Amino acid sequence: MKFNLKNLFKTLSFILVVTIAVYFAIDTIHNKQNIMSFEDYDPPLIADC
Repeated sequence: MKFNLKNLFKTLSFILVVTIAVYFAIDTIHNKQNIMSFEDYDPPLIADC
């Protein structure tokens, strides 16, 4: 395999896309668990009535 700049950018962009996808997946799972958890439930205060 020939090493060149184009392959480097392809590899780095692929790793970046996978990292972002994993981050959002974990973030979504944590948000769903927080919705299910009532111990940490803190309703937002309504400032403007």
